[in-house]
Amino acid sequence: LQVFSREAMLWAHLSHLNILPFYGIYRIGDMYGRLGLISPWMEKGHLRRYINNEPDADRILLLTDVIDGLQYLHDNRIVHGDLKGDNILITSSGRACLADFGLSNVVQAKLGGWSIITTIIHNGGTVGWEAPELLQEDNSEPTMTSDIYALSMVFYEAFTGKVPFHEAKTPVAVIYRVVLGQRPAQPAKDGAAYTVYGLTSEIWEIMVRGWGADPEARPELLEFLQVLSKCRRVDQRSKDEYGEALPPSKFRDAVNGVYRRLTIEEIAYTVSWFA
Repeated sequence: LQVFSREAMLWAHLSHLNILPFYGIYRIGDMYGRLGLISPWMEKGHLRRYINNEPDADRILLLTDVIDGLQYLHDNRIVHGDLKGDNILITSSGRACLADFGLSNVVQAKLGGWSIITTIIHNGGTVGWEAPELLQEDNSEPTMTSDIYALSMVFYEAFTGKVPFHEAKTPVAVIYRVVLGQRPAQPAKDGAAYTVYGLTSEIWEIMVRGWGADPEARPELLEFLQVLSKCRRVDQRSKDEYGEALPPSKFRDAVNGVYRRLTIEEIAYTVSWFA
């Protein structure tokens, strides 16, 4: 319950074009007293599904969205911790936004006056996107540099439509390859990744640096942006922050007449979760 409430508290303080909006907490009302976190429904699905369903989708713009969202988190001293294509959702206007902050942590920071205690399950991320230092060290925690590693794997997803190490049959096989220093193979220069989807030699080079074994040698997010900017894409997507979805404030106003607000006692009980 505390992990759930901390995720809600963290998410509620985030507001960015490339971060999935947070609407609130919903009490399901079953015998178990379960709670759910509410966000807009993204019918276009996650990144890999979207690009496989819509081959003409601009990978460069989508990856720029991902970097912008991740930069926002890092600027607020937040580590995502589980960045992958499945946790990147696509809005109705075709923008990418980051979701699933269940593994996020706040680095030496406070939100809303409450200390956010880091709660990370070792190897809680997804092994194909996890940096080698997370796989090799006991009690290791995701960092901003491990987010950079995962970002490079997201680039691989975007340009190939495949998950990293897709040829490996088990998670253990993936871990074995990563620890041995193996990384995804470079797509053929005459293949679709290069000739259709926008991959360039310079982009591949920064991907290789990003998934390097040495965390300190990985490039900054700004370097990724600078490389993508050379592709000179024109963004003609809607400027509407949430696409067709209601902004969080309007959603809450809309449901206030349908669902009752929590009582003072219920609010006090909820706040006690953070104690």
